[in-house]
Amino acid sequence: MKTMLCVAMLGLLAVPAGARAENLRPWIGLGASFSTFSMDDVNRDIATINASIAPLRMDEMNSGFGFGAAFGLDLTHVASVALAYERVLSSSDVADLSGSLEYHFPANVIEAQVIYLTASEHPFSFGGGGGVGRVSSDGSVTLSISGSGSVSGNLSGSGPVAEAFGAARLRGAGRVAVVSALGYRYARIRLTKVNGQVITNPDGTNYSLDYSGLIARLMLKVELH
Repeated sequence: MKTMLCVAMLGLLAVPAGARAENLRPWIGLGASFSTFSMDDVNRDIATINASIAPLRMDEMNSGFGFGAAFGLDLTHVASVALAYERVLSSSDVADLSGSLEYHFPANVIEAQVIYLTASEHPFSFGGGGGVGRVSSDGSVTLSISGSGSVSGNLSGSGPVAEAFGAARLRGAGRVAVVSALGYRYARIRLTKVNGQVITNPDGTNYSLDYSGLIARLMLKVELH
């Protein structure tokens, strides 16, 4: 959290003092995203499962959708800072008459972001930004056997987040704008626990959940005054 506050403060300090009060405009945003993942440990696990249940197949976890919200401040006509939350969705399952297996690995991402857009008299403006924060997982693995019930394990873990992105803004009527972003996000959980116990790979290394990859977002932004 201290790092996220530092990012926001740096954004404030980059703005001339006389311009801060005049141009400070709060806003909220709601959006959706699509991201790719680098779930190497998870997908190796799935490959082992697929080898034992062929011809059934469990899909690898390589991408997922997300949704989220942000609260920010336009410091000037070109610079903004924001605190953003995103729920990243990631799951895979396989089933037949004998039972089912489900990997449900959603993640929560909280970031402090700094965004710079070019000054323009036209509706379109372009720029970029970056952010730092924290990713946490609250997933589960559930095995169900027909006629015998099911057993489930809760996954948990957290790790750092850092990202950089290009951005574009299309101003609409009044205080509304649509903001799109495309970039890369590092978000790896290096220590994963199931029901509070650290789990490892067959070679003894820690089992990781890696949400790193390309990230595309589309957000509806509304200025509050």
